[in-house]
Amino acid sequence: WDTTSEFNDRPICLACELDKIVSQFYSGSQIPYSPHTFLHAVWCSADNVAGYEQQDAHEFLIAMLAGICAAMNRPNSQDPRPEHLTPTAAAITSGSNDLRSIFSGELRSEVTCARCSGTSSKLEEFYDISLDLTRTTGSDVAVTDSLTSCLRAFTRQERLGSAEKYWCSRCGALQDSSKQLSIQRLPNVLCLHLKRFKHSAVGKQASKIDSFVEFPLQSLNMFTHTSAYVCAHAGDTHPSASVPPPSAD
Repeated sequence: WDTTSEFNDRPICLACELDKIVSQFYSGSQIPYSPHTFLHAVWCSADNVAGYEQQDAHEFLIAMLAGICAAMNRPNSQDPRPEHLTPTAAAITSGSNDLRSIFSGELRSEVTCARCSGTSSKLEEFYDISLDLTRTTGSDVAVTDSLTSCLRAFTRQERLGSAEKYWCSRCGALQDSSKQLSIQRLPNVLCLHLKRFKHSAVGKQASKIDSFVEFPLQSLNMFTHTSAYVCAHAGDTHPSASVPPPSAD
């Protein structure tokens, strides 16, 4: 390939490089394509994934999306795109909002006082959800987990420890409490990240979890993990989702 003008001080358009890959993918061409300029563009926008060391694919995706959003929100006179491709301020805002509308969701965190049952809710935007594996390997025997069980564990109510006492405004004191997460608003594209590494408290060593994870190939019903369902069945020992909405693709 020609490298005479690729790796210099000229700003690089990460979105343009991604567009080249997508265009090449759908071009029908049988000629091998090397996305080296795209990789270089990602390296320039995210130092944490730069270099030839092994990187996590999920972290790479987040770094790429963050780089594109940052570029869209930072118009300047040194824009590397040709003049007819350089967006206006309105187009930049629209592009950033488009990315947010695709990957952005909203998470609801609800803390309940163990004494008076008073609740406090907080909403937080998210672009991905990290899931703990509910089952792990042992004695070199592989076990099977499921994406559904990981999601159930994520939205299950948990008792907070004594070091995490909650200030209850109704009681006017620190109280024991429980916390429950649920999805207030689902994104159009939901990114789920499986935590494949377990960190030990002693020596701060990390070990990989090799459990198999079963997941649906066509659809995933997220209704029982939404705030609407969780709030409606709060306190139920055996909640039932008898009339769930259509499964999300």
